[in-house]
Amino acid sequence: MKNDRILGIEVIRIVACFIVVCLHTITWFRTPSRIIENSLFIRCFLMDGVPLFWLIMGFFLFRNPNITLWGKLKKTAHDLLFPAFLVMLVAQIWKDWIVAGGIGEGFLSCLDFHSFDAKNLFGNIIKWKSDMTYGGHLWYVFSYVIVILWMPLLRYICVDEPKANKCRQYVMLLTALSILNSDARHLLRPYMNWTLVIQHIISPTLLYVMLGYELSRFYDAMLLNAKKVRIVGFLSWFCFCILKSVLVIHDVRISRYDIYFLGIGTSLGFLSSISLFLALVTFNFEDMPRVTQGWIRKIASTTLGIYLIHTLVYRKVNALGIRDWFYSPYTHDTTNLFVEIGCSLSYAMFIFVLCCVFVVLLRCIRRSGYAVFSQIRTCYMTKIETRQ
Repeated sequence: MKNDRILGIEVIRIVACFIVVCLHTITWFRTPSRIIENSLFIRCFLMDGVPLFWLIMGFFLFRNPNITLWGKLKKTAHDLLFPAFLVMLVAQIWKDWIVAGGIGEGFLSCLDFHSFDAKNLFGNIIKWKSDMTYGGHLWYVFSYVIVILWMPLLRYICVDEPKANKCRQYVMLLTALSILNSDARHLLRPYMNWTLVIQHIISPTLLYVMLGYELSRFYDAMLLNAKKVRIVGFLSWFCFCILKSVLVIHDVRISRYDIYFLGIGTSLGFLSSISLFLALVTFNFEDMPRVTQGWIRKIASTTLGIYLIHTLVYRKVNALGIRDWFYSPYTHDTTNLFVEIGCSLSYAMFIFVLCCVFVVLLRCIRRSGYAVFSQIRTCYMTKIETRQ
């Protein structure tokens, strides 16, 4: 394998983040009176964002043999937990302003903490849940920490040795069987009482991580057959998403709350995510101009920040009425699937770019703050040394 920052993986990181933004900004498929099947159909193609992140995590997690659990936890706290907590805090303090129609109206009044719900915020953190205001997407943060806590155990089986390979593949096989069993119970429930229950050996999240490691072992081999892998990957992804949409739409017509096959922990969820990963990872981006590669790496470095803040940004944008402008063609023709796809993608791209700009600005502010703090500290230490 090449260096740790494989450009193809950076592109997958961008694609995964954009898919997540699309998923959260698309028209909700369930209304009080009906199910919007077009929106549900599009949503079936947008469920692979977070699984792609898990696959990327497994792809790189065990490549540094010197990293320790404590070191990884410290890095996670600095890079993920602290920013996520700030996002939770901002959402709690300014939750009324976020959904207000004006830009400046009510912003300062929120600082009196009249609507701050400390119980909601800290209670969910203690319970390790993401049910806090505008924080539903932060379940990824809690799951990420759990994966890191599993790292010492996974390290024993995620190494390229005969015994470890057999052990890892056996664990993955048992988990895959339990997922297939759950799918079979769901599919056959109208026809028979499927009583067989197979408990998950590991969670679906950990299975994604282990599959990411497994794919990393065959990365060089995939590059040798890149064109074939790419074609098969895209065709498989498309077919699995179509099959997923058929099953989901069939289920919601029977029961409007039955969206089992929309989940990422089903067999179709795994197959579609892996297929998309294979299709994207085999593209050769290394021959692109250096400027283009630089931009790809810069955008990829903002994806975590975009993921954390995008729900706050798009809710504020919605409150300002900008979403209505993007979706104006759709309001005139709500039955046209392609019109909805165009509106959804253009609006999601606008939110993605806007969040990217915000993340860059926040980084500039942080760096400026660090620079000012360093200067003040240096001056203070110089004065102390002079007095002595």
